[in-house]
Amino acid sequence: MPKETGSAVRPGSGLGGHVALAAIAGLLDGDVNRRLNHRTPEAWTELMDVAITLIGLIEPAEREFLISDLRERIAVHSGQGHAPLLQACGALLFATIRRAAEDATAAGDAAALAAALGHLLALTVREVYDVAAYQQLLQDGLQWFWDDLDRPADILRDAVGDAIIRWAAVDQPMLALMGSLGDFFNFSVFRFEPSPVRQCKLAMAPMAALGEAMARSALPGRPTARPVPTRGGVIPVGYLAMGADPKDALTIPLGHIASILTALPGRFRFSVFAWGNIDPVFLDKLREMGAECHEVSWRTLSSFVAHIVEIERLLRHDPVSVLISDVNYSLPTALFARRAAPVQIFLQGGMAVWPVPNLDAVYNSWGSDPVQAGWGEARVQYFATPWDLNALNPPVRPEEVAREGASMPQGFRLIGTYCRLMKITEPFLRAVERILLACPDVAFVVGGSGDNPSIRAFIAGSPARARMCVVERYVSGHSWGRLLELFLDTWPLTGGESVRETLAKGCPVVALHSDEMPALDLQRDPALLAMDWDGFVAHSVRLLQSPDEMLAARRRAAEFAGRWADPTTFRDFLVNSIEMLVDERRPAVRAEQAAALLSLRDAKLEGAAARLMQEQLEAAEALHQALHEEEPRATLPNPTACPQSDPRSREFELLDEAQSLLHEQDRMAAEIGLLRQEMGWLTRELDRTRGSMRSFLPHYLPRLSQHVRKRLWRGGPRADLG
Repeated sequence: MPKETGSAVRPGSGLGGHVALAAIAGLLDGDVNRRLNHRTPEAWTELMDVAITLIGLIEPAEREFLISDLRERIAVHSGQGHAPLLQACGALLFATIRRAAEDATAAGDAAALAAALGHLLALTVREVYDVAAYQQLLQDGLQWFWDDLDRPADILRDAVGDAIIRWAAVDQPMLALMGSLGDFFNFSVFRFEPSPVRQCKLAMAPMAALGEAMARSALPGRPTARPVPTRGGVIPVGYLAMGADPKDALTIPLGHIASILTALPGRFRFSVFAWGNIDPVFLDKLREMGAECHEVSWRTLSSFVAHIVEIERLLRHDPVSVLISDVNYSLPTALFARRAAPVQIFLQGGMAVWPVPNLDAVYNSWGSDPVQAGWGEARVQYFATPWDLNALNPPVRPEEVAREGASMPQGFRLIGTYCRLMKITEPFLRAVERILLACPDVAFVVGGSGDNPSIRAFIAGSPARARMCVVERYVSGHSWGRLLELFLDTWPLTGGESVRETLAKGCPVVALHSDEMPALDLQRDPALLAMDWDGFVAHSVRLLQSPDEMLAARRRAAEFAGRWADPTTFRDFLVNSIEMLVDERRPAVRAEQAAALLSLRDAKLEGAAARLMQEQLEAAEALHQALHEEEPRATLPNPTACPQSDPRSREFELLDEAQSLLHEQDRMAAEIGLLRQEMGWLTRELDRTRGSMRSFLPHYLPRLSQHVRKRLWRGGPRADLG
């Protein structure tokens, strides 16, 4: 039996909290709960309003006890089929968690909000009283962390990952909920974990479950995507762009790919499906280049499911043979898992892990291990986009340079880095300390977004602390690249755009080889690439103590950036890679199409058989009723039945309807294709028969005429001739 919630005063509770707990216990214990079945809906609503009001009187320390008690009651009443009590406990549990989340948000308490959301995320499907309200409260709580990227979203990482795995196991997964959880989980891992290898380990299981759930959302028997063109035909390529804004580093590959493919109209057709950070002016420039651009904006489509439906609709009207995604977030996960295109490519520029179904190729910019990243059987190729020196080295802004310089130590030569502060690790800081102790006229400065208390703690205990400075805000990289005399690359998560910006300005970069991102060694000055921390310190000290070495390094940096500005290598790689991948996938796609056509034929036969069986059953039932003259008995409601919350939200129903329409469209198109094939075969047979008759009749008719005449003159059976 459930324990008596109000049987004792809990430690730390005030009188009001104790009375409220006792009142709630009175609603759920004793004779009261046996009378709940007989209450009218109005009385039931009034009773629950009173109980929810009582929750507001409970002390925060008592909420943990109440939440635990309610979850235990739900488990008991689910097994016993007590529907009204189950509803009551579910509603009170949700109200308690919601009150805790609201109080934490109002106080700006990240830890308290994480605790409340942790309770929400830990609920099983059976414990969710109202799916829509659950999803909204969860979204509101996660949004609080999204609103300020420096808030510690990583404290929810494990709870969100476990929730993804739990909800992914539902037969019909709620895509909107899964999308929200997946995006937050991706963000919490990538932004706060400095090791790419550990990112993969942390994210693998939840992201694999997410991909499998998204794959199950596709209708069974759905025909595969549009076939690839014949060899030598124009290849339609689509780009699924989270980054479509020049201010976003994600947009860099899109600009280069668009300029290459639109310049080859006889070989490629290029379409952009922009869904994240969008600059309409940038899309207009792509259109002027010859690209077809579709904007699927969160400003107009707030629903995750609506985005899936809209992009799949656009892909029906603007079909592509190749689809490239620049990120591994939930939306591309859903589209790839549901097979949006015959060839699907992940252009990896951020977190590498993506165990998504139907991944055909990966453009691997980090050199990540395919097994650790969960890329399965996908073909993996290294890529690096050319450097746009105009963007990497824009004109100097003197006011901005002066403003940024004022935040740095004065009277010293400056070395340092700018990045997300979570990339700064203790081994890196110890190397910086050694450099400063060897060069007393040098100061170190690091700037960037995020909150990394370990940096401040290290500086406070360092003998070089007077010459170490951290600027905890977004900083202008273009100004910092002109203020720093030497840029120190981070490790093990090395720099990307920051290194390119710095080298383009002629500032040397000292780097340490990272086994977790080995491909980025190619974008470093070989003379300043160390294999251990001793080498890292030695390179830095040598440059700082030798003006000639520093001058030579600055010259090499400018020349190195100039070589990377040549687009030829990337253009050849992209064109050859796409054509090769299409050629490789062509036989498999044709086999999938053939299997889909056969399944459609089988489905038609099965449907006809099912309809015939249904008609026979209905006839048998009618005959049975006529013979026995029995009136069908009314079905009585089961008062003890436990009303389960339907996991299919309205959005999922909308997706089902859209899928059904698309499935019907595909089925009709496939049937039309079959009819065209059969008509072609009949036409060929008819033409062949006509040709045979034309060649045969001139020789056969005279002989037939002679044969008839002989039979007539010999007195044959004239009756046979009519």
